[in-house]
Amino acid sequence: MIFFGDIKPVGWLKKRMENYMQGHIGELDKIIPHLITAHNIYGKDRISLNTTSTGLGGIKDEGTKDDFSMQYYWWNSDWKDGFCRSAWLLDNAEWHEKAKVLCSDLIETQDDDGYIGIYDPSLRFDCKGENGELWAQATALRFLLGCYESTQSENLFNAIIRAAQRIMEGYPKGSSYPFIVKDGFAGHSHGLAITDVFYRLYELTDDIDYLQYCLWLYEDYSAGMVSEQDLQYKNVIDENYILKGHGVHTYEHIRALAIAASQRPQYRAALNTFLAQLKYYITPSGAPIGDEWIDKRTANATHTGYEYCSVHELFSTYMLLIKLTNNIHLADDAEWLFYNASFGMQHPTHHSTMYCKTDNCYEANERRHPDSSQFNTRYKYSPTHEDAAVCCVPNTARTMPIFGRKYVS
Repeated sequence: MIFFGDIKPVGWLKKRMENYMQGHIGELDKIIPHLITAHNIYGKDRISLNTTSTGLGGIKDEGTKDDFSMQYYWWNSDWKDGFCRSAWLLDNAEWHEKAKVLCSDLIETQDDDGYIGIYDPSLRFDCKGENGELWAQATALRFLLGCYESTQSENLFNAIIRAAQRIMEGYPKGSSYPFIVKDGFAGHSHGLAITDVFYRLYELTDDIDYLQYCLWLYEDYSAGMVSEQDLQYKNVIDENYILKGHGVHTYEHIRALAIAASQRPQYRAALNTFLAQLKYYITPSGAPIGDEWIDKRTANATHTGYEYCSVHELFSTYMLLIKLTNNIHLADDAEWLFYNASFGMQHPTHHSTMYCKTDNCYEANERRHPDSSQFNTRYKYSPTHEDAAVCCVPNTARTMPIFGRKYVS
């Protein structure tokens, strides 16, 4: 088995990673500490019934058991994932030491029962509305898995296993419904990405329980009350269904379907059906549309934009699909996406990225194109995009380490 860190970047790729680490990627925690490091949502600042967020708004309804906006502090896990994976791949003692500290800080928040997450005991595994339970755990445990594979620390791996077991106890397979809530939205639907963690644990341990848990999660999502429905089984097999959801959700959810397809023939057929239609949503640069929503549109180089998070998620999806389907042609799609859309969204000389972009990009001045009368703050360069959402910059940090580890291997 090839672990993360077994393959190191060299040449141009290494120089580009080092450049990012010396700028908006490596210094993001200093640029916006209130979102990245100062607010310890996995520790002392966990969300409770009485939580009021700072800077992102407070609880909207006294009768709601969770705060819609507070969950977005999981952005710090995605940044830590990208920073630490980059650090482990590069020969820099300072970055290595910082990665160790970030990893140990998260492990120190783990409860005696194994729980790692953003909710205190009054809310965990019991949010009735919008919640970020599984999503926050997915981002945190992906980060910790990268640290484990880089260090081979058995203590760290045992902590990850305990956290995974606590999730399986909190949402027991067959007798709980994590995707049936009232008024769920972004974090709730993002929770399906926890299959990234359980599938990797299956690869590392050969424990079939993890693989079967992934299947159950996809089936519960397909039957659930969710805002993001594009990859629900009933819609995937509907030949008249047109994608409409938040692009990032849609392209990350393909991975859960792919894992289910490795276990059930009907899901394999559904995956093939979906992939055959995907081309209509891909721009010439390889980017998947959605700025932020796909909104029943098809790709157009000038008029249909895309989001960096969607670029990252589709790239990650390609990496898994290559492994599960043995379709080597997807490697060409992944490479095209990486070198064109992904790098096309990075400023050529400054440390910043575009949140949203079109292929035919004539300006980066908060408009999709010069003839548009609609302004969108996402269509510009920024080292943070705090005025919209701090998600694309952390995902920028994650893409190149994934390329180095998975694509080359």
